[in-house]
Amino acid sequence: MKALQVAHVGSSDVPPLHRRGGASQRRIVETASRQAQLGYDVAVYGVGDRDGVERLRGFELRTVRCLTSGFLRRFEFLGRATADLRHRRPDVVHFHGNPEGAAAMRGLCGTVMQYDFYIYMRGKLKPLYRGALRKFDRL
Repeated sequence: MKALQVAHVGSSDVPPLHRRGGASQRRIVETASRQAQLGYDVAVYGVGDRDGVERLRGFELRTVRCLTSGFLRRFEFLGRATADLRHRRPDVVHFHGNPEGAAAMRGLCGTVMQYDFYIYMRGKLKPLYRGALRKFDRL
């Protein structure tokens, strides 16, 4: 029987293994490690200084180098990570604080979003975020 394939997508700001990473980064690494111990095939996507793939703590760490900064960096990271995910086709993708994630996957697999501080309901982008959040299978 094939192992359940799970991917975690972090933020474009802080790498998952950064020594000053916050709660979200720690949660990604801890969840991925535990899932790998349970026999899942796990990949973590995070921003890095170079594109790369390495095996770490039982899961695959896939780093994405971004050339842009500010607001555009978020979309560059998401675009590059989801392009790889569409090619690999995991069973479920767990986005951490990234409401555009489900829309980027276009229904190719199950999607989950986890968030700590919900700031997406403010300003002119409110209708866009609401639409993006409706595309997730679970929040």
